[in-house]
Amino acid sequence: MRAQETIREAEPADLDGIMKMGERFVAETTYSKFITIDPAWLSKTVIDIVLNEDGVVFVVERDGKARGMIAAQVYPHPYSGVRTATEAVWWVDPEARGCGRRLLSAMETWAKERGAKVIQMIAPTESIGRLYESLGYESVETSYQRSV
Repeated sequence: MRAQETIREAEPADLDGIMKMGERFVAETTYSKFITIDPAWLSKTVIDIVLNEDGVVFVVERDGKARGMIAAQVYPHPYSGVRTATEAVWWVDPEARGCGRRLLSAMETWAKERGAKVIQMIAPTESIGRLYESLGYESVETSYQRSV
């Protein structure tokens, strides 16, 4: 039987769970090679997004615990001024997978309601890129990083 699941906007009480998911996201992905989490900075970032009228964090709650999240902001694109939504993080704990598309859908609806005409998503792996393409997204650029 599937656990009871709710997708909702994050609340202050979710901060600890969001922080734990952020830490897990970095630890279990290729980002661990490049990012060391600063808990104070991560907390400030989450709070800044939640308090920004053009920002949102959605969480998926299962049995009273946040198990997945998606964070996004809407901004005027620097070249065109077109309102553009951009994802900051999208994560679902591996043992709770199966709700990621519903999280994305909630964010897309939120972005449209705020006047976004374009949504930009980050694809850290080829499989995530294929998922985006299956949902109608197109590849625009590839990002590279190195430590200096």
